[in-house]
Amino acid sequence: MQRELEQDEVFERAKTYSRIRHVVQWAIYFLSVLGLIWDSFEKANTILLAVLLLVNLGVSYLFEATFDNANDLRIKSLFDNAFRHNRLPGFDGDNYFNNADQKPGIVKLISNFHENAYFTAQLSSQALSFNSFVLAIVVLVFIVAVFIKGLDDYTSLFLNFIASGILISKVCNLANIKTTATDCLSKLNDLCSHYESDRDTDYFASIALELLVRYEAALWSARIILPEKIYKKMEPELSKNWENIKHQYLFYRDH
Repeated sequence: MQRELEQDEVFERAKTYSRIRHVVQWAIYFLSVLGLIWDSFEKANTILLAVLLLVNLGVSYLFEATFDNANDLRIKSLFDNAFRHNRLPGFDGDNYFNNADQKPGIVKLISNFHENAYFTAQLSSQALSFNSFVLAIVVLVFIVAVFIKGLDDYTSLFLNFIASGILISKVCNLANIKTTATDCLSKLNDLCSHYESDRDTDYFASIALELLVRYEAALWSARIILPEKIYKKMEPELSKNWENIKHQYLFYRDH
């Protein structure tokens, strides 16, 4: 039986807090809608919603703290795999990145980053579509409720819940991740194409590392774990596509 690694434990804790937060948030959505439909449920529901909002706040704090630790380990794994370091005992990055054919060094780091940007752009696009749909439904329910009941204490609480950022911030963060990853991917593709006519590896590396800093800053700022279900569903096709993308560029074939 394979020993559970330290980084696996941290990521699992972050995923657990993320799942709990999602359950609490879905409960808030559901109870909010019930309160809008049934007046008799409104008072008790207001108290319950307030408690759930406090629980969501606490779980969000635990998630963000654990996510920061997990993100640090993820970045270490990125560099360890590229430069053949071993700061995370037992971790084999070649089981995660599809770049085992690249020699250790800066080119492998760029290759790993290029692959990450490609995966993130595709996965965040899927997650953004779903969460945008949920946000649209919640806002629509609120608008209908205001027309039916007016802006009373309960609908005001529901509005505060929407405006508090639980939904809106998630959609905005996913949009930012998608935009950043897509832009980095496009510029990396352009760099690879430019290398065909100008084989200046130092110039290539300097631009790519600048993009890497921007990409990692966006991921840390968003503090979102992309849905594992979407990843497992799309991973085989994305891995195959990445191999095709990588082998079409001379920069990776040369190194």
